[in-house]
Amino acid sequence: MKPSDKFLLRKIGEQNFLVPLGTKVLDFNALVSLNSVGVFIWEMICSENEIKSNEIISSVIENFNVEEVTARQDVENFLFDLKKMGIL
Repeated sequence: MKPSDKFLLRKIGEQNFLVPLGTKVLDFNALVSLNSVGVFIWEMICSENEIKSNEIISSVIENFNVEEVTARQDVENFLFDLKKMGIL
C-alpha cells in the first residue's frame, strides 16, 4: 500500500493534517485531521518499504499499548477511509 503523492502531512499549530496538493485541491477541497496514531500510521505508509496492514497493526499495538482487537478495527477503518478518499 502506498500513499498518493498528491497529499502531504503538515502540522498547523498543534494539529496534524493531510493536505491535498496541486489539482487535487479542486477535487478534494478539504483537510484531513490526524491524531497521533494517524500520524504514526501515515509515516509508516510513507516509508520506503512496502508495508502491510498486519505490520501496521502490530506496531500500533506495541507503540500505543492497545488491545489487538481495538488496534485491528481502528487501523482497518482508518485505511479504508483513506482509500475511500483516494489518499491511498
